[in-house]
Amino acid sequence: MRGERRARGSIVWKLLGAILLALLLAVVAGYTIERLASSRDLARLAMPGRMVSVGSHRLHLSCAGQGSPVVLLESGWGMPAAIWARTQPLLAQRTQTCVYDRAGYGWSESGPDPRDAAHIAAEAEALLEAAQIKGSLILVGHSFGGICVRLLAKRIPERVAGMVLVDAVQEDMLRALPMVRTRMEERRTQMEIAPYLADVSVFRIAPGFFGMDRRGEEFAALSDAQWETIRTFRTMPRQVKAALDELLLFEKSMEEARAAGGFGSLPIAILSAGLARKPRWVPDDYTGAEYLRRWNLLQEKMRSLSNPPASRYLAAQSGHEIPIQQPELVARVVEAVMRQAALTPSVR
Repeated sequence: MRGERRARGSIVWKLLGAILLALLLAVVAGYTIERLASSRDLARLAMPGRMVSVGSHRLHLSCAGQGSPVVLLESGWGMPAAIWARTQPLLAQRTQTCVYDRAGYGWSESGPDPRDAAHIAAEAEALLEAAQIKGSLILVGHSFGGICVRLLAKRIPERVAGMVLVDAVQEDMLRALPMVRTRMEERRTQMEIAPYLADVSVFRIAPGFFGMDRRGEEFAALSDAQWETIRTFRTMPRQVKAALDELLLFEKSMEEARAAGGFGSLPIAILSAGLARKPRWVPDDYTGAEYLRRWNLLQEKMRSLSNPPASRYLAAQSGHEIPIQQPELVARVVEAVMRQAALTPSVR
């Protein structure tokens, strides 16, 4: 009897050992696959622009067009600079227009912690200096990028001629939209394991995991090549980690924006989504219209960032991804701010 129990126990331990060994081999194989595949992807994707050292790491910067003021485009959370692929060429017809990848995003190397908006703005300032981008600036920030450009404008007020906030995050968002806080907490739990999953090629082997490959209606206007660039970077381990690092400090970034205050007579435009399409994670008892109403109240609040109040524009054919869905409108709003800046005294 004892012999039988020992035999069964031995079989169980051997089975567990075999499972653990198989898992270990799968992890090693996944890690190796991801390293090789990431290197292949970077070699396959044609990088526009150049890499610029900001001290501890290098950031990817791509400029097109000529003229002044220079337009700097800042992407939203989780999105590489390639999100501006339809907008930058339009603006480059009018003036020099630059996009860059934040640390860890796109082609940019990972940067040191912390990854709150204040430190992101400091790196953007260092990038402009290192790249020798001279003259006055029009700062354009989409979503979370709106907070980043607000803090950048506070760092270099003498250079900023105007600002455009494209469906930007407003610092009262978590109070006005409590479901966003709930989703952020859920997303944080997912994102905490996401870098490890990305490291062992889970997103590459099963691209539907977490919806990382989901194109969706708001991305439909992108060409296949443009979407492939964005999708590839969204599943790369270093961008997944960079997005997590920003998410963990999201509330701190919003408080930094609140503390920064307004911008006096600086020409500012607020461009907001017009389509009532609530995110998938919003509870069923919130209609798309109600979600959009609350979001647009926050957008209206940002008009107080300047005096007289910032101009307000509505992207009637867009959800949140206005730079993709209505790039011509983004370009027109930026040009309106440029005209206003030309008539506004330089002293704020």
